[in-house]
Amino acid sequence: MMPAVASRRVMLRSCVLALLACGLLATTAAAADPTFQFPVGGHLYSPTQLTVAPTDTAVCWSPQGEGFGAHPLVFDTGELSNVSSGSSDTCQSITTLRPGFYAFHCAIHGHAGQEGSVGTGMSGSFTIPGDGTATPDFQFEQSGASVMFTYTGTGDPDAGSGDVITKYVWDFDGNGSTDGTSTTTTVQHTYTANGTFHPTVRVMDKGHVVSAPATRDITISGLPDPTPPPPPPGGGGTTPPPPGGGTTPDTTAPVVKLTIARKLTVGKTLRVPFTTDESTSVTATLKVGKKTAKASKDFGAAGRHTLTIKLTKTLRRLLRQRRTVTLTLVATDDAGNGTTLKRTLKLRAR
Repeated sequence: MMPAVASRRVMLRSCVLALLACGLLATTAAAADPTFQFPVGGHLYSPTQLTVAPTDTAVCWSPQGEGFGAHPLVFDTGELSNVSSGSSDTCQSITTLRPGFYAFHCAIHGHAGQEGSVGTGMSGSFTIPGDGTATPDFQFEQSGASVMFTYTGTGDPDAGSGDVITKYVWDFDGNGSTDGTSTTTTVQHTYTANGTFHPTVRVMDKGHVVSAPATRDITISGLPDPTPPPPPPGGGGTTPPPPGGGTTPDTTAPVVKLTIARKLTVGKTLRVPFTTDESTSVTATLKVGKKTAKASKDFGAAGRHTLTIKLTKTLRRLLRQRRTVTLTLVATDDAGNGTTLKRTLKLRAR
């Protein structure tokens, strides 16, 4: 009986040690800090973005073969220390950071983005959850083409913890690009063209988090039509009669220039601005994956024009994540000469 008892004790002791080892490993894994590896797949961080847990106290960067000397780490908004040397894992404490959005990039292979967004190339970000944002709104006073905008939305909901609105981000024409920022609640803008515009304001706080937009419509009229650009040498319109009388057929294609931004946030429509050097019939086609949307219009004079493409619910669903799309603009003049322009855009639906 004694050997059997001893054998059972040995087995029991082994099981206890195994359970303790498993518990230790689980505790170690649970305590692991969130980590970005680099370079992965060329000049990239992996993952490119992560959200830290409430129990996390640090974020780490782990070199994979090439160290920080080849890929210097730079923090876009400066709260953490940049790293430009070494080949070992580097962890930085986030206990003093407030909830918010924190972006970084490689000084050699990446570029910083605008505050509140990740940059291009070798870049990434992490989010500390819990940052509330204000609910924006605004009013405006118009005098001809001059407009005074005044922010009338709420303050930052985290004011009790010291958070405040740090800037107001204005998009005066509503094309998704930032036209100006201000640190005060009022800003003035003068429009240079007639039309209906969709100005938008967002606010930024100390956590570098951008709020949802507030948008209104404004109509500008009474401005003189812009002077059309001169025709190119030897082209545009009808060729002067040759010596001896008669008219030479117009064989010159219209000169068309797209003035749309390449990266936009859109709502229910996409506004396509462009210029022509003569009267034209224009069709704009937006291709998102296998889906398309079109808009056409005749323009009886040279100058600045805009076509508005309506975006269906299906297209807006496809654009919930920013993606690359193709915009094609076909302009045909009165003589049947045509010009086709293609532009690759990056769109995201609100």
